[in-house]
Amino acid sequence: LMRLLEYFFSQGKTYHIHNNNLNIHALVPSTETGEFEELLGRKGKELLDFIQDTIVRVGKNYVEGKTQKEKDQALFFYLWCGPKSPFFGKHAMKTFERYFLIDTESHKEKTLYWKQNLQADAFKQKLLDEFGVRRVIFGHTPIDFSKGKQMASDDGVAINVDGGFAAAYYNRGHALVHTPHQLYGIILPTPEEMKEAEMKLESVPLSIELIDEFSHPMKIKDTEKGKKLNKRVDELLSRIRSLAKRNGLQTL
Repeated sequence: LMRLLEYFFSQGKTYHIHNNNLNIHALVPSTETGEFEELLGRKGKELLDFIQDTIVRVGKNYVEGKTQKEKDQALFFYLWCGPKSPFFGKHAMKTFERYFLIDTESHKEKTLYWKQNLQADAFKQKLLDEFGVRRVIFGHTPIDFSKGKQMASDDGVAINVDGGFAAAYYNRGHALVHTPHQLYGIILPTPEEMKEAEMKLESVPLSIELIDEFSHPMKIKDTEKGKKLNKRVDELLSRIRSLAKRNGLQTL
């Protein structure tokens, strides 16, 4: 267990950028007016970086058996259920009410402004500029495919991808597939649909949502990894030319 926790703390990220896509668990905190929400004097990318540093520090202290700072522990609790947390995004967590109160009105958790703001082009552009990406991929709460909702926004900039393991959230998850030619989503079958297909010896039903097609196939040089490799090649060539010049040799 400790080894697994150490792995999560060292490898887990508040956000990850891959192939010009911003991957986040749930959201970037935002206000009703479409601005980035401030927490602890920080917002946007700076806030997520600060939270990441705190998580790494808490994880290191936990694994090494060191005493945690009270402010770090407080932030950890807030990240679980705070309205400005990038992992929650609701006005309050109503677990207590669900367990102990009969009144179902008291169980409701009001979703804040993330999905509302993603309807606005200005907010989406603000996100892309803040993180230097082309798309935003987020999860936490899946879309209701049965009601005709789509994973991606009309422009393909914001994409909702969620495992959908909770029965309360439709029991139907999504997967995102990125090939050199296309970006598309797969609406995964429910457990009931998989059992039925198995009994009938049939393939499980899959629904495909085409999000984007690329006029030119994406190559390794177009990816984040490819850009880093090209930068490393340029650095090595620069060193070779410098050494050659120092020794009176000519290079191409």
